[in-house]
Amino acid sequence: MATFVILPDATTSNDWSVTGSSAHEALADGATSSYISSGTNGADCQLTFANPSVAEGDIDSISEYRMYIKGHLHARGSGGSSVIFSDGTSDSTETLNNRAHPELIETHRVTSAPIAYSTIEGLTFRALKQDTASPTKITYAYVIVYYTEATTVTENATFFGTNF
Repeated sequence: MATFVILPDATTSNDWSVTGSSAHEALADGATSSYISSGTNGADCQLTFANPSVAEGDIDSISEYRMYIKGHLHARGSGGSSVIFSDGTSDSTETLNNRAHPELIETHRVTSAPIAYSTIEGLTFRALKQDTASPTKITYAYVIVYYTEATTVTENATFFGTNF
């Protein structure tokens, strides 16, 4: 099974604070020095993902995709902050816990194979802050797509001494 990764490529709306040039660039580089953060309940950040790096004709079938974020609640004590993540078709609620460093969370997995190539082209990311007023920080967002490569016939079989 082959995979490819897609990263955020555009910000459609954002109520979160950005450390970096834009929300989608802050979440695409994986560095902890650029991020989005919010202490406001209801803060909403919506991004789109880049088109797949693998051409549609090179894919036989897409079996699943997984959306990941890296982030944490920057506060002392126990508990966490809920953030609703959406892939454009359904939502999942994840809790970012109190940590000194960001944790990686698989926020969403779709395995309803076959998945259309157009679904992957249209993936979106939404982070909606809930619960605690403590600042929540997200440093990275990406999607891993699992697919089967298309096979190509490079030579016809020899039949009775003739290559058809």
